[in-house]
Amino acid sequence: MSLALSQDRFNFVLKWIDEAFPRNLDSYYSTCLCARLISTISVSLLFFHYPNEDDRPQELDSSHQYVVLSNTVLHALPSIAQTFFSDVEEVPSNASQKARKYAKRTRKAPKAIDVTPFRALHLELPASRHEANEMALEILMKQKEILTSYLNIFRLESLADALKRNYIPTTAVEATVKDRDTPLANSVEQVAETSEEVPAAYPHVQPMKAALYFDNAEGFGQWRILISGRANRNLRETRKKDMNLFRITVKKIKELSNGHFSDDNQKRLTGPNIPIPVFEAKMTRDSRLVYQVDCIQDFGCQVRTFFIKVFGIYTHAQLGKRLWDSMGYQLSRKGKEYQRRCTFRANPVHKGDKVIPPASFPAACPADLKTIPDEVPIASDKVLEELHEILVLEKFVAFSQVGILAGQEVVHVFQVSPHEQEIIEHSYSCFVQGRSGTGKTTTMLLKMLGIENSWQQNRDLRPERPRQLFVTQSRMLADKVEEYFIKLLQSLVLASNSQSGILDLLKRQRNKEEAGLVDQDEALNWRENLPPRFSELQDSHFPIFITFDKLSAMIEADTSHPLSIAPDEGLSAASIHFSNSFEFPFFFQMLRSYSASSWVNMTLYYSSRQFIDRFLLGVIKGSEMTLDLGEHFLDYGTYLNLSARTQATFASKRKEIYALFEIYQKMKRDRREYDAADRTHAILCSMTQDGMKGQRIDFLYVDEVQDNMLIDVKVLRAICRNPDGQFWAGDTAQTISVGSSFRFDDLKAFLHRNEASPIHHQSARMIAAHPPKSFQLVTNFRSHGGIVRCAHSIIVLISRFWPYAIDILPEEKGIIDGFKPVFLSGWDQDNVRYESFLFGTVGHHIEFGANQCILVRNDTARDKLKGQVGDVGLIMTPYESKGLEFNDVLLYNFFEDSSVDVAQWRVVLHAIDRAQSEKIPAPTFDENRHAGVCAELKCLYVAITRARKNLWIVDRSETAEPIRMYWSSGNLVQNCTPGTDVPQFAVSSSPEEWATMARTLFSHKRYFQAIHSYERAGMPREKAIAYAYHLREQARGIPIRGRPADSERGLAYIKVAEAFLTSAEEATILRERREYCRIAAEAFLVSEDHLRAAQAFEKASLFTEAAQHYRHAGIFDNMVSVIINHGEEMDPSVTGKLTDVARYFYLQRGDFQNAWHLFSNIEEELEFVRNCDLDIAEVEILVEQGRFAEAADLHIRENRMLNAVEVLLKDKSSKESNQRASQSLLDALWNILSFGVLPVELDNESQANLKRMMRLIDQFELSVLEERIKLELRMFSLIYKADAALMNLGRTIFLRGENTAAALLCFDHYFRDMKRQFVITGSHTEILDKTMALCEYAELVQQFLLDPEPWSKPRIQKLFSFTLHSGGRVCLSRNSLLHGEFKISQIQHSLNEDAVVEVRSFYNLYQSTLRQRVREKLEVYCNSSLSVRVFDPCEAYVSGRCDRTPCQWQHELNHTWFERRLQFHLLQISILHSLQFLSTQRNDIRRYWWFERLYDVINPAHPAFGSLTNVIPQANRHMSRAFDLLKVFWIWPTLSILDLFQERFLSTFLSLADLGSFFDNRALVDHVSTCLRGRPCPAYFMRDTKDGYVLAELVDFLRGQGFRSVHNGATFTLHILSNKVPIEVTTLCRLLEVVAGSFIMATAFKRSNSIHGVTLPRSWILDNIHTQKLHRVQNKDANRHLVWEMTKAFQGLLERVYSGADAGLDHLLHQNKSLQSVQLRVRNAALARLYVLQISVGFNIGSEPIKDLILESITSLRRRDPARMFSSLYSQYVYAQEWRQIAAAVTSSIPRTPLDEIILLVDESKNTPRTFRGVRLVKFKDVDDIRRQLTAAAVPASMLNPTAAPFIPSHALAPLQKDPGQGGAGPSVEGATDETNEDTSFQSAAEEEETESHEATDVAAIIEPIGTNFREMSEEVLAERNSAAKTLQSCYRRLLTNRALRIANPGLSRIRKQQFEDFARVADSIEWPEHSLYRPIFLGALPHLLTCLDYAWSKAIEEKTKVKQQSRSSKKHQEIEALMERQTYLTYVDRWLGRSICGH
Repeated sequence: MSLALSQDRFNFVLKWIDEAFPRNLDSYYSTCLCARLISTISVSLLFFHYPNEDDRPQELDSSHQYVVLSNTVLHALPSIAQTFFSDVEEVPSNASQKARKYAKRTRKAPKAIDVTPFRALHLELPASRHEANEMALEILMKQKEILTSYLNIFRLESLADALKRNYIPTTAVEATVKDRDTPLANSVEQVAETSEEVPAAYPHVQPMKAALYFDNAEGFGQWRILISGRANRNLRETRKKDMNLFRITVKKIKELSNGHFSDDNQKRLTGPNIPIPVFEAKMTRDSRLVYQVDCIQDFGCQVRTFFIKVFGIYTHAQLGKRLWDSMGYQLSRKGKEYQRRCTFRANPVHKGDKVIPPASFPAACPADLKTIPDEVPIASDKVLEELHEILVLEKFVAFSQVGILAGQEVVHVFQVSPHEQEIIEHSYSCFVQGRSGTGKTTTMLLKMLGIENSWQQNRDLRPERPRQLFVTQSRMLADKVEEYFIKLLQSLVLASNSQSGILDLLKRQRNKEEAGLVDQDEALNWRENLPPRFSELQDSHFPIFITFDKLSAMIEADTSHPLSIAPDEGLSAASIHFSNSFEFPFFFQMLRSYSASSWVNMTLYYSSRQFIDRFLLGVIKGSEMTLDLGEHFLDYGTYLNLSARTQATFASKRKEIYALFEIYQKMKRDRREYDAADRTHAILCSMTQDGMKGQRIDFLYVDEVQDNMLIDVKVLRAICRNPDGQFWAGDTAQTISVGSSFRFDDLKAFLHRNEASPIHHQSARMIAAHPPKSFQLVTNFRSHGGIVRCAHSIIVLISRFWPYAIDILPEEKGIIDGFKPVFLSGWDQDNVRYESFLFGTVGHHIEFGANQCILVRNDTARDKLKGQVGDVGLIMTPYESKGLEFNDVLLYNFFEDSSVDVAQWRVVLHAIDRAQSEKIPAPTFDENRHAGVCAELKCLYVAITRARKNLWIVDRSETAEPIRMYWSSGNLVQNCTPGTDVPQFAVSSSPEEWATMARTLFSHKRYFQAIHSYERAGMPREKAIAYAYHLREQARGIPIRGRPADSERGLAYIKVAEAFLTSAEEATILRERREYCRIAAEAFLVSEDHLRAAQAFEKASLFTEAAQHYRHAGIFDNMVSVIINHGEEMDPSVTGKLTDVARYFYLQRGDFQNAWHLFSNIEEELEFVRNCDLDIAEVEILVEQGRFAEAADLHIRENRMLNAVEVLLKDKSSKESNQRASQSLLDALWNILSFGVLPVELDNESQANLKRMMRLIDQFELSVLEERIKLELRMFSLIYKADAALMNLGRTIFLRGENTAAALLCFDHYFRDMKRQFVITGSHTEILDKTMALCEYAELVQQFLLDPEPWSKPRIQKLFSFTLHSGGRVCLSRNSLLHGEFKISQIQHSLNEDAVVEVRSFYNLYQSTLRQRVREKLEVYCNSSLSVRVFDPCEAYVSGRCDRTPCQWQHELNHTWFERRLQFHLLQISILHSLQFLSTQRNDIRRYWWFERLYDVINPAHPAFGSLTNVIPQANRHMSRAFDLLKVFWIWPTLSILDLFQERFLSTFLSLADLGSFFDNRALVDHVSTCLRGRPCPAYFMRDTKDGYVLAELVDFLRGQGFRSVHNGATFTLHILSNKVPIEVTTLCRLLEVVAGSFIMATAFKRSNSIHGVTLPRSWILDNIHTQKLHRVQNKDANRHLVWEMTKAFQGLLERVYSGADAGLDHLLHQNKSLQSVQLRVRNAALARLYVLQISVGFNIGSEPIKDLILESITSLRRRDPARMFSSLYSQYVYAQEWRQIAAAVTSSIPRTPLDEIILLVDESKNTPRTFRGVRLVKFKDVDDIRRQLTAAAVPASMLNPTAAPFIPSHALAPLQKDPGQGGAGPSVEGATDETNEDTSFQSAAEEEETESHEATDVAAIIEPIGTNFREMSEEVLAERNSAAKTLQSCYRRLLTNRALRIANPGLSRIRKQQFEDFARVADSIEWPEHSLYRPIFLGALPHLLTCLDYAWSKAIEEKTKVKQQSRSSKKHQEIEALMERQTYLTYVDRWLGRSICGH
């Protein structure tokens, strides 16, 4: 080390290496210093314990691999160059070219050269010596580089301490310091010379060869001594009884070891002709030492040498010549060479002396065993039995200093066969195959022993212990191997005085011995010395002997495989568990249900566990193909298509097997279990993903590998880092019992593919230097040749008919021959029963011995036999006998009870010699039909191989004949028939032998047989224990039916538990007692008796389980007691969980006293309750601590407002607490008295809470409360009292304060009685207030219904008492209106629980409930409002003669009355609109009725009743809203759907047009044009066929754009009158007034370009100077000839109105009735209006002829019949004699009322004309001045602006504005005058026209064609309007889609929108760098992220609330863990998300 750690010395070493390192092949030799140095350092660094994994050089593995392989190549190169190649000079130089070519062709590579290392280094075999030298040079240079890198590793400072600690002992350091002056070169050489050569394979393999070697004892000679087991026993007995004889014996053995072969020492016992002699050595007079000189190869030796094998100490009488002669013959079977060597003697050391040295021979294997020659006499049965005992069953061990000589009880390594020794000394991986008893496990054991002992002897040189792992499936086998291993190792280390190295192994063995009589396969403390995780294994734990199940559990603990995270079908990790003992009694019963099928033999032979292992796990889930499948099991098709050769057994029944597999999978899922295959697949997946955790092992030994699945093999290979350290042993012939799913050839191929895979090469650090070698053991060391041959005949049959069922091995041989099995057959009912010879007669049964066994086919046969012969001995099935050995076996009625019939059995006759088989018919072989025979033969093989000495086969059935004939043909059995002597079977045994057998049976789980054996041994306690285990086996076989506690199975397990508890009381060993209590506890668990199970666990000192099951039983006090008293002995994780459960349990139930003891302080308790969300407990703690505000916060958060109020009121010192208490009380009131909930409708609990709230209101100090809170408290008090003041409170306070929720609540409670009969009564003010309140109520409801996201609005949440949960879910309070409606639709929903619904469902529920509730109220009101007449005027009073006292009609006809009347009707419009909004169907009749009434209000019969000009649309909010609704939802839609052929069309059309022109004349024209365009009309609207329809004239008049629009309006009116088109008389009057007013105004404008001098009613003037109508009268043609025609038409009209007669035509109507049938007052009012209209025309036109004509028309009624009576409304007109009287009458008939009056317009710039009395003079400057003077008040803009122009696309405005003739008039007359271009000549003509006399005029001549003034829209305009309509439609559809999406997922849209707005606002305030990359993230990704987090947070809170409700309502303690875990997790998520979101 100093060389490496010092720079100077390091440089010197490098220089020395450079000089000394070989440079060519000739200078290289294996023992050279550099070669040894690099090999030693490579191994040392490879297995050096580095302080950290990072310190380990990465290239170390590859360098070591190169060193190992290159050394092998360098060793091979010289032999290649010298032996197989010749230089060119070897061919004579003068040889011909042909000779040279021939010599070159004849050069061949040596056959013995192993090319594996060459290929591993990517090298080709050299073809010449030159190539070999070049290859060697390249390799040597590479090795020198590696050696230099190794020395650099030693110089790393990080490794200095570790190197000194491991390689430089203190003494060595001191010696180094002292010898510092020693020359460096000599030191290096000395170190190198003393270095031990390290093999190329692995550091512990080669030294192992000598580690098993024992030197002779001190003073003994060169002859090695081996003693048999008998000799060992003899010596120990002699040492105890006769020490003198012992000394003599030892002396004699010592003489023999020194070669003193005197006559007394070597007297031949055998005859002179015996090939192998046996000698005796005389010791005393009667004692002889019997031995043989044998030639054996010892461990670690390459030659065979002489050994003296001592058979024992015999007396003279015991020496029998026949025995030893037979032994000599048996030994001679080893061959001639063996005979020659054993008889050879070397020359004496000194001539003439008797001292012979031992000779040595080459290590050549002897010849194979052969049969005894015919001349050899057959020995007797007794002799053969003794030979079998000596040569087969006895083991020979070395006679060494340790053991007998030292007086120590040790077990020595016994002598093995040469073939076994070859396996043990093999340095690389291997496969070992052999039948049962051939020594497979022995070779494993001794190889492990040699490696371990080698390390023990060289610990100073190799501190790393070799990690050896022995794996099997049986705990018993693992225990036995470990026990024997420790004993052998102890003897080896005693010989080397190094026992301290195995103290841990000895302690492990002592602990195992103290376990008592328990089943080791289930003992919890089995391998308790091992850590739970594979990664935690230390070197001190090795060697390990373990089961694969235990190993898998340790590896599984290190993995995070899917089964621990998310098992299928949604099973949580805590809900599943591994089941290694898949008993499935019900599955077994299910298999039995197939008993009627032809393959019942499978279910009869295979147990449920076997069947699962063999067919389900082994093939379907555990085969190699499953590794690449996602579900890790074969699907149906793949399984069916498997090769029948590879899976031959029951290949024809694969469909049935797969059906059973599916049942098995389902049962497994139902039991919440995963099996071994699931676990192995999960481990492999974890290894693939995460790698292997922990340090891998160095050597792997797998015994009985066929018991594993192929996927298990992959796991085992993965944990071994040494590719040359694998030992695979097994016997696939044992598939008959264990269920192997593969053959050995499958295993080899699988491992080869695994090693060759690229993935394996990537993960493996090392590559195998040599491929694994296969060994086959064929010598049976258990049974003699007679039994072995018989068993082999079964293998021959299986191999012949089913060649792929098992691996084909050479014939198995026995060491010695033996007598053949006896076959008893031929008996029938007439013969004496042979059972009497075997079992005795009735009453005199024969007792069988402990080493004897009766084998029967199945359980049924066993029960039958026991019923016949009683309990005579051990009776077992072949399956039960697996793993056991008996001296004698009786196979009873095997074939008779077989499930295969004789026809199938006869297939074996094909194996008989052809000469014999021709006489015996045999069926044709069919692989599927005879599959059952294969299973039976395997079972028969197991039965035969259980016998060591004797085998009897008893069967009298016909079914047995085929197999008997087969055996007889091969002379394999001795047939015993009636008349022959039946051999005696029964042999008595001692109690000790019975006890030994009982223990063996117990270890093999044969408890029923163990009961019998313990009884024979006289051991009642042990018998009771075996009986308890037997009861459990029986209980496991009972199928599950019903509840376990009440079923037969449950009762059986209770019996089991009680039996084990009884045994526990009698147990003297502590571990034993605890194990029995544990089993009892588990039995109680099966019957679900958790209490008794917990008590049993507590007795077993399994306090963790005891506490857990006390918890399952709900006995929390006992659980806490166990935790307090034994917490230190329990699993801390479980203790913590159970403590938390107890805390939760006590706190949840308010047991704070018991809970307090489980906490150390208040803060810990608070932290726990907060984590578990136990808010009630937290409140109690906080209140106790005086933290009222925090306690109230919790109550408020959980919506326990009353509790919060009471807590806050306790805090008397805080005003803030008082304020919070009041707000909390309000929240509680809102929750309990939400919308639609009446106090009387509440349940008892809620009414009690409401009373409690009312009392709490009185406790507040109101003076300190906010005004809002006081008013809301008053509101709830009024609701509680049902006070009518709610209406005023709602209207005046809340609505004005925009507290819409409170207003709606007030209105809803005020109108709560409208469901009953409702009558509208009271004064007009009261009615109007109620109607206005109802309208506001409906309006508010509409607002709430129109909210697109009602679930997200706090005001709606408060009003309807619901809360918004995450993910689109809404929680409805149990007392709310919505909850009540929801529970009606959900019949099974609990009435006392809150309901959680999806937002979509909530939205539908909210809409339907609210609509239905308000709709019912509005329907009631609308039905009642039809009878309200309180606002109607008194028509008699207007006439001046109302005689009614009191009169119910209105007399005060002023603005106030008109506004109230109008508002009442408008409110009806609003209410009807709301009702239509709330209804699915529209009531058009009611709509038209109220529209007509409204039209009557604004178009009354008398001017005193008001007019449309008295309307102020924006007078208040209600009127403005009503007019907007009227325009948008009534007028425009109705115009579009009018039917032109309907009788009322014209009346309805004109009334809609009249109102529409008032709101928006421009929009009206567009709607009218759209309504009439392209639609067919009735004939009476057609003037003639040439001119077309007259409706175009009306449209042109309404538009007012054309020059002749007024003219067209007049002609349209004339057409209506002349053609008597049906029309309402009031509508006709209004039309005539509009046309007449327009004509008068147009005439004035035409005459003087001004309206100076116009005298008209105020309403007419305002109507025509409206801002949207003024253009209709400016610059228009007003031809006076039309006045003549109109006046003429009026005469007939007046007559028809007066008389009501219409010549049978319904021309004039009133409310769709003929005038003749209506009241006279209607006709009188119409006549009065018509008279005023005519007089106004005549008064303003000014032409005397026209006036005369009008006077004539007015007086026509009187003149036609002077006797007529006329109404005072118009009588003064009728009776007038001249025009002046008419003028005076008209001014007096329209008095100056607030609603209308006669106005004379006077332009200030002109002279004032003559005025009349009653006429108001209005002087003006312009039109606006007139409008201001005549309008009572300015009209404010409406919310829907009535003056807004219709929508016209911007690109369409240009063409519309180009024609100046289409433009409207200016804002004033003067403006209009300036813009007009009319001729003054036209005006002059008009003026002249006034003086012309009246002449008839052809109207048709002056009327333009009807189409000229009706301008159709251009194609461009229509296209643009269609495009605009499509755009609007698309936008609306998108709106509906977005709204639906918000309803479907409401939370995200709202939250996302808010997030983006917040981030955008913040982003604007940040100064971002130019081209910042963070701004897009800040505005893009981050809001999305926080939206998702916010959404997740809301979901977590929702789930948290739900779980909390479950925990409060749950009464089952079993749910505590799940609830607590869920609450804790949700609390954590809530906090984390809260911090994440609020922290941004």
